[in-house]
Amino acid sequence: MTIFPDKSRLLLTLGITVMLTACVTTQDFSHIPKEAGTQAALQKYLTEKSSKAFAVAESGTFSYSENGENTATAIYGALLNCEKAANARCTIAAIDNNSTLPLLKAQQSENQKLIAGMQLKHPDALMPQDNWFKPAADTVRTPSAGLHYATPTTIKGVKTINTPELVRRMKEGSVTLLDTLGFSRMNATLPGAYLLNGGDFANSDIEKNKAFEARLEKVMTRYFPDKSQALVAFCVSAECWLSVNALIHLRNIGYTNLYWYRTGITDWAYQALPFTNSYQFIAVE
Repeated sequence: MTIFPDKSRLLLTLGITVMLTACVTTQDFSHIPKEAGTQAALQKYLTEKSSKAFAVAESGTFSYSENGENTATAIYGALLNCEKAANARCTIAAIDNNSTLPLLKAQQSENQKLIAGMQLKHPDALMPQDNWFKPAADTVRTPSAGLHYATPTTIKGVKTINTPELVRRMKEGSVTLLDTLGFSRMNATLPGAYLLNGGDFANSDIEKNKAFEARLEKVMTRYFPDKSQALVAFCVSAECWLSVNALIHLRNIGYTNLYWYRTGITDWAYQALPFTNSYQFIAVE
């Protein structure tokens, strides 16, 4: 993967993706700052081939990544390097040769419709909650211990939320969702979710976890400066530790209104609730 930083600055899902792309013009780059260097870099970026992404800060600081293994890798590289260079929040302004501005606008409208129309397919037969009689989670689980593994039913300092309550809160607009499966879910996540890449870091060395949490806090406060904001994290199912790890880190850096959607994607699909695209990316190293 080549990185160019500038320090001056499921079938339904695929169908939705195609419709959104077909219905909008994706060459509107008016959201990219007009600085000459930034615009020149954009023009060079547009000539590159293969998977690529272009990230930019309000200041005009930019980074782009090309020749990535896949789109998710390109987005991660561009966003991470842009925020390092800018020391500020960056956004993904282009994916391949498509501007994200019209895609974001179309997706926001689509999300509103999807959320307003959400109804449980099995309101009287909720998915059973697996209970392996484990104590409440208080520390992160390392990849070497296995991240696809039975979880406890609770996390210390974090509330657990079920599907009916989550749907209600989403309709109210009173929660923000974090998909801890990361950028690979950009075409199949819950409506309105941010894609959090790297938030599940875990190491047996406590000092390395503390260093990661310092980096996480720096990133997350750019997106969610109010640490009392209601954040809901989820991953695949009750046998996925990605969301558990992320929530423990978020709790440790001072976020006070955290929710765990324990049954995650599996339960959402069981209730036949909608999946859609997201162009809201958060990268943590």
